[in-house]
Amino acid sequence: MDIQQLKTIDFWKQVLPEFSISDSESCLLTSQKPLSNAQLSPQTFITEGYQQFDAVIDPGMLAVLQTGVSRLQDQDWLPVFAMLYDPYWAFVASLKDLIVESLGADAQMLPDFWAWYVDPKQEQSGWSPHRDKPGNTLLDDGMPHSATVWIALTEATPLNGCMYLLPADRDPGYRDYANNVPEIDLQSVRALAAPAGSVLIWNQRIFHWGSKSSHRAGQPRLSLAFEFQRGDIPAFNQPLMPLQIFPDFNLRLKLVGKQILQYKHMYSYSDELVAAAEAFLG
Repeated sequence: MDIQQLKTIDFWKQVLPEFSISDSESCLLTSQKPLSNAQLSPQTFITEGYQQFDAVIDPGMLAVLQTGVSRLQDQDWLPVFAMLYDPYWAFVASLKDLIVESLGADAQMLPDFWAWYVDPKQEQSGWSPHRDKPGNTLLDDGMPHSATVWIALTEATPLNGCMYLLPADRDPGYRDYANNVPEIDLQSVRALAAPAGSVLIWNQRIFHWGSKSSHRAGQPRLSLAFEFQRGDIPAFNQPLMPLQIFPDFNLRLKLVGKQILQYKHMYSYSDELVAAAEAFLG
């Protein structure tokens, strides 16, 4: 692995030749097609802590997002390297209306994201049960300080590793900020089966996990997740970014390196990959 080569645009353009990579930071994007029929219900969001919008991503955009993740996986690259490419930032821009409804007009994107290719042939799973942020991340009225948006690029089912969560109103530890692992009434757990192109949003106090897939599943689970926070509170992580912007290649590379390092406890990475991520951060 030639780390210096990995730090160049030319290398990544050869990995996915048909995917563009902008080399300079662009101004706020205003022309991205928003999600269709993704209208937040504040009462549902407060009561249950999440909301699901089925098949709301433009089919053309969805096909592009699927292709990038699949081809990176096929070439033995982590799917999170998809965030080096323009279509993924264009998609993030399309989330603006939903994020503003959830977190306010000054909301910003956190430098926390990931991409998954959960392979049922190997009975892989998503991430283990957790809350995205410890402690109190809620306003007095129950709306959140921060939120996670999770995207089903392929159909997510109980067999290929769909998300499961404990709704806020079924979680005895939801407001017990000293204890982040609740006692779970199994009948209250909700399986979030979702068609391809669906978007889920939950506040970062929600207890959730990705299930283990089965070899009987017909296809892998491809998904993305992005995190956001209100703009009127201290940053949970740095750098915070506007909701609709194309970072330049250098920042994208740093962001991908940051993800690899901050989530490496989830995976068994090679020393070479860890060294590359450290080099991306300079």
